[in-house]
Amino acid sequence: MPIVASRFHPPAFLHNGHVQTILPMLLLRRLSIVFERERLELEDGDFLDLDWARVGGDKLAILSHGLEGRSDDGYNRGMATALHAAGWDALAWNFRGCGKEMNRLPRFYHSGETGDLGAVIRFAATKYSRIALVGFSLGGNLTLKYLGEASPHASVIGAVAISAPIDLAASARVPDNRRGLFRKIRPIAVPSGPGGVAAASAIAPFLDQHRAGMSCRERNRRRRTRSIAGQFCGPVCGRPLDKRSWNRKNGRR
Repeated sequence: MPIVASRFHPPAFLHNGHVQTILPMLLLRRLSIVFERERLELEDGDFLDLDWARVGGDKLAILSHGLEGRSDDGYNRGMATALHAAGWDALAWNFRGCGKEMNRLPRFYHSGETGDLGAVIRFAATKYSRIALVGFSLGGNLTLKYLGEASPHASVIGAVAISAPIDLAASARVPDNRRGLFRKIRPIAVPSGPGGVAAASAIAPFLDQHRAGMSCRERNRRRRTRSIAGQFCGPVCGRPLDKRSWNRKNGRR
C-alpha cells in the first residue's frame, strides 16, 4: 500500500496535533445541518435508524460513527456539512444499540460485524449509483473490514477511514482498566440481575456464539477481530461477573 504525502498544512497556532483535537471541543461550531430520520427494517426482524442530510446531489456518502457514538455526533454533522458544500448527500446511521431507542434483538455491534453496513449500502444503492464510505474510529475499522472481506457493492466508488484502531486487542483492554469508560458502558448493557455486568474483554468471545452455533475456529477468528463494542453481559453469554470477580480478573483488589 503506497504512503501518500499529506497536503494538510495547519496554521501555526494549531501545529500541535493534541491542540487540533482539543480545540474543536472548546469552540462551538455553528452546524446548520438538519437530519431526516428514517428506519430501515432488517431481515432478522431488527432495525437500523438512518439520518439523511440531502441537498439533491446525485452521489451519497455513508457515515459510520465510532465506539458508543451515534449518527448526530459533532464529527458526523461536521462531515455532512463539508459534504454538502461539495455537492454530496450524506447518510449517517446508528449501529445497533446506539440510537435513541433500544433495538429489538439481543444483538449488538462490534468492529467485525459488517452485515449491517452492507444492509445500509444495499438500501442506499436503490437511490444512488455512486456511494462513498466514511468511517470514524471503530466505524473506520468496520469500513475497512467491509472492503477487505469481498468485492464491495458495485455502487461503492471510494472510502475513507479516520482514526481507525490499529491494535484491536489493546483497544479492548481499555474499558476494563479505565473506570470512566466502563461507567459509560454499564448503563446500556443488558441487565444481568444480581450477578452484575461482565467485563468487556470477558464477554466479547461469547457474544452470538450460542445463537449462531459457531465452531471453535470461528470463535477464535471473531475473538481476534472484535473490539470493545461487544461489551454486554450475563444473559447473552451466560457468565455474568460480580464486582469482586471483575476486579480480580483485571488485577484489582
